[in-house]
Amino acid sequence: MADLRRFVAAQAPVHDRVCRELAAGSKQSHSMCFLFPQLQALGYTSTANFYGLADLAEAVAYRDHPLLGRRLIEYCELMRRHAAKGAVAVLDDVDGKKWRSCLTLLATTPDAPPLFNELIGAFYNGQPDPRTLALLA
Repeated sequence: MADLRRFVAAQAPVHDRVCRELAAGSKQSHSMCFLFPQLQALGYTSTANFYGLADLAEAVAYRDHPLLGRRLIEYCELMRRHAAKGAVAVLDDVDGKKWRSCLTLLATTPDAPPLFNELIGAFYNGQPDPRTLALLA
């Protein structure tokens, strides 16, 4: 079983602020790696590595976690409101790439909700992150 307590602890003090920022369409806080985690192998910093997901199994555990999974859907739904604006306008260039990686990872999980592929379609012209796909292959 994956130990996801690091995400729960990291999100606790910023959850409300992040929701306000995403609702407003302008993320200001530096919390991307523990809100929308990507594969650990994609990380370049110690923080990104710490909050990176080891593999597909850990991604499923994150998605299905009773608190983290609910928040993930909430954050994604808040982002969906800004599809016309684009991911870079809401998140910035670097975090827009990280979000694409996260969505790609989650979209490939077994029994993934269609939301992740819908967001890849709306924000990235249906093109998943090739680096994430290569690591999963």
